[in-house]
Amino acid sequence: MNFGICRLSRMPVRAGRAEQSEMITELLFGDMFEILELKKKWVRIRMEYDRYEGWIGNAGYNVITEEQFEEFILANTLVTTELVSILSDEKSDHKVSVLCGSSLPKPHRKRINIANHKYLSDSLILDPAKKTPSETIISAALRYLGSPYTWGGRNPFGIDCSGLVQMAYKQAAVRLPRDAGDQAQAGETLSFIDEALPGDLAFFDDENGKIIHTGIIIGNGEIIHSSGFVRIDKIDHQGIYNRDTQSYSHKLRLLKRII
Repeated sequence: MNFGICRLSRMPVRAGRAEQSEMITELLFGDMFEILELKKKWVRIRMEYDRYEGWIGNAGYNVITEEQFEEFILANTLVTTELVSILSDEKSDHKVSVLCGSSLPKPHRKRINIANHKYLSDSLILDPAKKTPSETIISAALRYLGSPYTWGGRNPFGIDCSGLVQMAYKQAAVRLPRDAGDQAQAGETLSFIDEALPGDLAFFDDENGKIIHTGIIIGNGEIIHSSGFVRIDKIDHQGIYNRDTQSYSHKLRLLKRII
């Protein structure tokens, strides 16, 4: 079996083998995957981070060995927290814009070595503040504030509701599934909204009882979520109260504590 690692800022992962096919998620720089099937222009992959499967274009990634794949899994990995960081390939001086939440395995000072490519950065900044996991999650989520809602998005220039939750938790070194329905299976269920603490998750359903939305409790009766764009609204036992429309937009189904 072959493996790969993304070397572009982002790569759409599609449901089918066509540019017009729905984007179901996306790879960010440093994301690894198993190669399941190779076609002329397309590759079917399974992402290492959350086991999501889909199709990517046959370019923009480096093939890595199984040994490198396993080595990177076990390695110290830096998750970037700047909205955009710049890496320069030391050989070609080609520059890559690395988006918030990207994975950089085995960082050494300001150098990153990925699949025989050595990158140098002058802009990678680790958050030096000592924070609790919940503080880290909320701080990470707030970096995406104002980002437009994009189905399948996982980056600060376009992100969906479950992508926001996954990426905020990733920056706190907590791994969650990709979709809201799967995220709702994790953690401890809370009985009342008054029990919720900052960093807890809220899930919302439709008239058929299907989980269709999620967001992160930030305290003071507020939630950050991606709906139209990443925004902060009020939340109570009924659901999310949209500040703009002055009405309820999502019906609360359950609350979960992950950390």
